Amino acid sequence: MLEQWNNQKPLRSHGHSAHGHEEHVDEWHHHDNVEGEPQEEHTGQVNTGIILKWFVVIIVFVVASIAFIMVYFNHYNTKVRAATVETPMSSDYLSYRLATQERLATEGKPARFTGLAGGKVQGPISDAMKQVVDQYKSGSVKLGSSLPAGHAGK
Repeated sequence: MLEQWNNQKPLRSHGHSAHGHEEHVDEWHHHDNVEGEPQEEHTGQVNTGIILKWFVVIIVFVVASIAFIMVYFNHYNTKVRAATVETPMSSDYLSYRLATQERLATEGKPARFTGLAGGKVQGPISDAMKQVVDQYKSGSVKLGSSLPAGHAGK
C-alpha cells in the first residue's frame, strides 16, 4: 500500500532530484484511496480584519457587561440603604424637625408651658417674667426669701 501511494503521488523537486535523492516519506502522511483527496489547510491565510472585528466585539461586550453590573449594583445598594438606614432615621428626623420648627416659630421661646424632669417647667419667658413680677407685687413671695444668704432685701 505504501508503494501504491508513493507511485500515485508525484515527488517534490527541491533541486535534489538531479542527485537521485528522494523525499523522505513518513507513514503518518499516507492516506488510503478511500479517503479521497486531502483537504486544504485550514486557516492557512489569517484574515486580520475578521480577528480585529471579533476583538472589538469582545471588548464592547466586556465593557457593556461591566457597566451593567455597576448600574445594577448602585441601584441595589441605594435600595437596600434606603430600606435599612435612611427610612427610620428620616422619620425620626422629620418629627424632630417639626417640633423644632414649632418651638422656633415663637422666636425661640416655647408657645406653652411644659413640664420637665425635676419639677422644672419650660415656657415662654415673657409669661414667666409676668408671673414672677405678679407674685412679688401681690406679696405672696417676699424678696428677702428669694435672695441668697448674706444679701439683705429692702
